[in-house]
Amino acid sequence: MSNGYVCAMTSKYWAFLPLGLGLMMVASCSDDDDSSSNTAGTGGGAGRGGAGSAGSAGTAGSAGTAGSAGTAGSAGTAGSGGSGGSAGSAGSAGAAGAAGAAGAAGADGGGGDTPDAGSDAGGGGELSFFVSSEGFGANGGNFGGLDGADALCQELATAVGAGAREWAAFLSTDAVDARDRIGDGPWTGSDGELIAASLEDLVDDGIPQAGRALRDENGTVVPTNIHDIVTGSDQDGTGLDGLNCNAWTSNDADDETIVGHSDGMGPQGVDANFGWIRAHAAGNNTACDQAGLAAGGGDGRIYCFAAD
Repeated sequence: MSNGYVCAMTSKYWAFLPLGLGLMMVASCSDDDDSSSNTAGTGGGAGRGGAGSAGSAGTAGSAGTAGSAGTAGSAGTAGSGGSGGSAGSAGSAGAAGAAGAAGAAGADGGGGDTPDAGSDAGGGGELSFFVSSEGFGANGGNFGGLDGADALCQELATAVGAGAREWAAFLSTDAVDARDRIGDGPWTGSDGELIAASLEDLVDDGIPQAGRALRDENGTVVPTNIHDIVTGSDQDGTGLDGLNCNAWTSNDADDETIVGHSDGMGPQGVDANFGWIRAHAAGNNTACDQAGLAAGGGDGRIYCFAAD
């Protein structure tokens, strides 16, 4: 029996032989025939190939590219979505807060001319003293009593927008002193000039002759040719019996009264600062008819004071 036949048989049935005898038979076949030996080598290549496919399991290592999912970390750049915070620059709409500068329009409130008007009034305040722009005409010294004289003052004051005050004529009778009728002051002329800060100042200091150019309710200086203003009072503002046109109800030429000078011109009585009340010396009195009032340079005008 040839060695090749034995080897072929051994190969076919080696699995049925004891392990040691099979290995000896294989080794004998291997040494005896080179070509048979090469055929067995081919079977060995199959052993390597199988192990090699286990190596292809190594390609599962390409799952390592799932590490590129790490680039999903670039989703971190979505953090640049924080630039969405630049929408915060819409906060620059806060610059509309500069419209707060419109608050400077509040400065227009400062532009209110009322404060300036107040400073003008600050020169002496609202009208509270004037010489009447008219007398009682043909009625002469008959003023309708003290009430009639007060009513004329009120009427003239109302005509120039000062009627809200209570006005009184600076006139005395046998029973009433002019100084007690006019309130406590202060008093301001129609030109804004202070006449007196108080009643005490008025009766103690008078109205200085040097600054005297008294005005009517319209702001017009009383002309010198009619500067006689009826008072019926002595220089201290008190009455003198019988010198008040019978309590301002008479225009009889036989009745007399006392006048002062509105402008400081001519005689000024005993004290020039009080010449506005009594300008003429005792005995030089004025008749109560219209002709008598005009004779000395007057037309029956009176002094009006705000008494409230």
